[in-house]
Amino acid sequence: MSSMYPQQFLAFESIRWGLKENIVSAFKRTLAEVLVHYYPLAAELKDPEQGVYKILCNGAGADFTEAYMDTPIKDLDFISPDRSFARKFLPASDLRGPILCPLYVKITRFSCGGLLLGMCYHHQVADLRSFLMFVQAWTEAMRGQEVTVLPSHQRWLLEGRPYLLPFKNHEIEYRVKPKDDVRIPRLTDQDENIKPVLSKYFHLNSGTITEMKRMVTGEGNYGPFSASLCVASYFWRLIMRANGFSREDQVAKIVCSVDGRQRLQDPEVPANYFGNMIGLSASVTTIGNLEKDPLYFSAGLIHESMQRVMASDHFRSLIDWVEAQKPLTVGLNFDLFSDPVMICSSWINAPFYDLDFGLGRKPDFVGCGSMPAGVHNILWLNPSPRGKGNILAEVHLRADTLFRLENDPEFELVSASHCEFMSEYRPSASSSHLQSRI
Repeated sequence: MSSMYPQQFLAFESIRWGLKENIVSAFKRTLAEVLVHYYPLAAELKDPEQGVYKILCNGAGADFTEAYMDTPIKDLDFISPDRSFARKFLPASDLRGPILCPLYVKITRFSCGGLLLGMCYHHQVADLRSFLMFVQAWTEAMRGQEVTVLPSHQRWLLEGRPYLLPFKNHEIEYRVKPKDDVRIPRLTDQDENIKPVLSKYFHLNSGTITEMKRMVTGEGNYGPFSASLCVASYFWRLIMRANGFSREDQVAKIVCSVDGRQRLQDPEVPANYFGNMIGLSASVTTIGNLEKDPLYFSAGLIHESMQRVMASDHFRSLIDWVEAQKPLTVGLNFDLFSDPVMICSSWINAPFYDLDFGLGRKPDFVGCGSMPAGVHNILWLNPSPRGKGNILAEVHLRADTLFRLENDPEFELVSASHCEFMSEYRPSASSSHLQSRI
């Protein structure tokens, strides 16, 4: 499991709050109420062994920060947020101490009446589906309602079976860390050798997605492939090309995330299971094949790999395999900083734009924060504020890679649909901010 802190933000251009209670006080009170049910997010993470933390459920609470900005929220650049955006508006996790907090929340109010809710959570405590379940419960509490879906904390459902020998090969995606494995210190923006990683959103409208599916399926002769899979295969080739990987026999990977909740049987895992049940699906080819073969070739590789990983016996075998390695731990079998690998996660059906905190409107824009310093070649597929049938593709790339991607003639397909959306969310001016802690 990753030790990252995924960052999420919800932007509201204006709000209508009809209660006498101060809105920030209401957020804080209802957060405390919901954490009674989602208590791992109010715990402490300590005593890491090769990067894996123990969760001490002691009710320590979440980290909560309030800030104010004397500028309109429309001045913010949601399309190309730089690292200062994350520093100003998203809560910062502190990885330096011996004890970590699983959940950080930051609320920024704006002079125009807008509000930005920023959150980050430790990935060993929850995956996105679990975190979204928590946020949905928070919205119910903010509207004065009872929490309708209570989380299941049955961690024993994911216990390994040490008496069984794992029968699947899991070393495409993972590796066993040796006992003397030295954990590489996290890079920072100040490291001299690090190239800046930029974040940018590209809007794919329904027409663009239909054209991508036509290209990837070879006019419908191959597949069928999902919209997410078609977009992923399209970006995989272009991002590897933009990185400058040119040796034809060089191995290239795409690693996609898969939710295991609906895959595991004997015993079954309930849909409301709270934790991290994400598995990885790695597809492998060469740079030469990725360039020369039609897109349905790479799409087929991704499809076959995901079908392999989504099988119930694969997920159960993965749990058994990880258990069999103890006391050693398992990590990723690729280098996020240097290998020709692209990471892709899709949550295009996540109901972010349906979240109702009782503010008189639902989020106008939902986005993610920056990646840890040095981590690049990331593709997140998000729902669009324009609704189903559209996708907001978010990339995290080195500056030179992003430049080459945007200037690739093949990328014109994306650029054409993105221009009109981009003008709608272009910030009107630069801004300053004032922050206070509570």
